[in-house]
Parts: sequence; structure tokens; C-alpha cells
Amino acid sequence: MKKRLLPLMLLMMAVIFISSCSNHGTKIELKDGELFYTSNVTEDDANKLGKWLEENYFVQNKDASVQLEKEGDVFQAKFVVRDDVNLDDENVVAYANMLLEGVKTVFPDSKVEIHLCDDKLETQKVVK
Repeated sequence: MKKRLLPLMLLMMAVIFISSCSNHGTKIELKDGELFYTSNVTEDDANKLGKWLEENYFVQNKDASVQLEKEGDVFQAKFVVRDDVNLDDENVVAYANMLLEGVKTVFPDSKVEIHLCDDKLETQKVVK
């Protein structure tokens, strides 16, 4: 009986551990940052955004994390923002609008939202 219980307990612990880990999607390591994309996004779309990020975003924001998600027909580009950044500051809003216009060039025929997120990729502010 004890021999059967140990594998079962190990399996249960592994399931609990795996389910407690946050999953931001498939990770693409880029030159100066990382991009995650969820199952609603194609690898091709993720690579397109990754190229734009390397050329335009990661140049100034080294080691940044971005997630690309798609809800319905809307691409959601989620950018991690430091805790000490005031998301209502006009400069932050202006920067988010610049990101929005940039990401729209990657997906010109689609709706796009910019999500400013905490370090767990939880949305704090949305710019449409």
C-alpha cells in the first residue's frame, strides 16, 4: 500500500506545482528582451511583433518583457511597466499611444490594444 501511495503523492504534488506556476505562453528570446505569445496567436504573428520590438522597443528598454495575446479579433500587446511609474502621467500615456501606433504597423488590418501591466502581466491600464 505504501509503495502505491508514494507515486500518487508525487504525481499530485507535481500537478499542484505545475498549476500554481503562471503561464504567460510560449516564450521567444529576443536580442534584448523576451516576448511571450498565447495559444490564440500564431507563431508568425508573434515573430512579426518580435522583429518590430527588436528594431523599435528593446533598443531603449533592455531586458523588457512583452506578451502578445489575441481576444477575438483584437491583438493585445502587453508591456510590463515598473511599479514606480504613474500610469496616468501624460508622458506615459503619450508613450503608450506611440507604442499603439507602432504595433498597428505590424498588424495594419487588425484592432490593437496596448496593455500596461505589472510584473505578472496583469493589466493595469489599456490604451486603444
